[in-house]
Amino acid sequence: MKTSRNQIMILMLGIALIVPAVASATGRSARFVGNVYAMDNNPEGNRLVVYGRFSNGALRRFGSVGTGGLGAGDNADADPLGSQESIIVSENGRTLYSVNAGSNTISIFHLTRLGRPILIQRVSSEGTFPVSLTTDGELLYVLNSGDNGTIAGYNIGKNGRLELIDASVTSLGTGQVGVPVGGLRNLAPGDIAFDTHERRLLIPFGNGTELGEGLLLSFTVEDDGTLGLDSGETTSPGRLPFSVDFTQNGVAIIAEALGTADGDPTGGSVSSVRFDGGASLEVRDSVDLGQATTCWVRVAHQSNLVFTSNTAAGSLSSLRASRNGDITLVDAEAATGIGGPIDFDLTEDDQFLYVTTSSDGGVAGFRVNPDSGALRSIGLYKGLPTFEEDGFAPQGLAIR
Repeated sequence: MKTSRNQIMILMLGIALIVPAVASATGRSARFVGNVYAMDNNPEGNRLVVYGRFSNGALRRFGSVGTGGLGAGDNADADPLGSQESIIVSENGRTLYSVNAGSNTISIFHLTRLGRPILIQRVSSEGTFPVSLTTDGELLYVLNSGDNGTIAGYNIGKNGRLELIDASVTSLGTGQVGVPVGGLRNLAPGDIAFDTHERRLLIPFGNGTELGEGLLLSFTVEDDGTLGLDSGETTSPGRLPFSVDFTQNGVAIIAEALGTADGDPTGGSVSSVRFDGGASLEVRDSVDLGQATTCWVRVAHQSNLVFTSNTAAGSLSSLRASRNGDITLVDAEAATGIGGPIDFDLTEDDQFLYVTTSSDGGVAGFRVNPDSGALRSIGLYKGLPTFEEDGFAPQGLAIR
């Protein structure tokens, strides 16, 4: 029987994932504890890049696996999808979902005990240019940012497989025509997130055609997974709202690439809103960072810390968010000198932060001080493409 190229790659990746367990038994290296995943976003064949994660925070590139779809990494030299959460891992750590923006599909991978991804399904995103995914454990929703914007919901079945909820496919009426390219990709919606308390969805939206007032689109979700009749549009406190993450008590933290109207016109901001019954939103607070293009935001799982990734500034910022949504800036330059930081995430215990570097061609790691919010670099781990060298740029980051 002939062995296909994909089978060989999967076998090699499986062998690589066994190495850390053997090495740790000698006591001469850190213990293997999990994985970090990113997409190379190759428009000729998207691949999921897999890193091993160790107890001291170090990463090791294990290999890559094809998603069965096409990336769209040639749209821009950094942040080609203009999105957050293009890759997500299920809460039980057994399934990974990734978008294929160049072929309008979602790939579903089963993750083995050692984190090896095995492609088990590929489904249509029911729209053009899928960029972001979110799940509450039972449902998954995808955001398509092209062709007027659409979202679609899926029931999550056995082994993480997806089944489309036909009546869930909804147009957002964004006014976008075709695939968002160049600066338009950041004016199109780029992130979709479930409220942590109830089945409600929130989508930051740059409002389509100009760098002015942005919108926060909100929806209730019915028991059958379809959208409820209650929906809303709230003016964003800052300009060009890009991404959102929720605190443990349901406060939505928004990253805004161009800051508030009263702040530095070249700097970003962070704002907080919360649901005030149904799909109605109440604005709580807003803080200017003075960092160029604040696009990604993450809330620490076990503390009140919030971090942002500021691409043009090459920096990460740290803040604190109170239970009611008050925001305090801790350090606008908690980490600097990063080559085009884009997607990032924190480990479940909040000890480490990893960020995809679009111009450095890898993943940068940082140790987090949970008391001060300080970030200490632990290295750059190469293995991702750069637009300058490869003609396409990576996107996404998820931790297991």
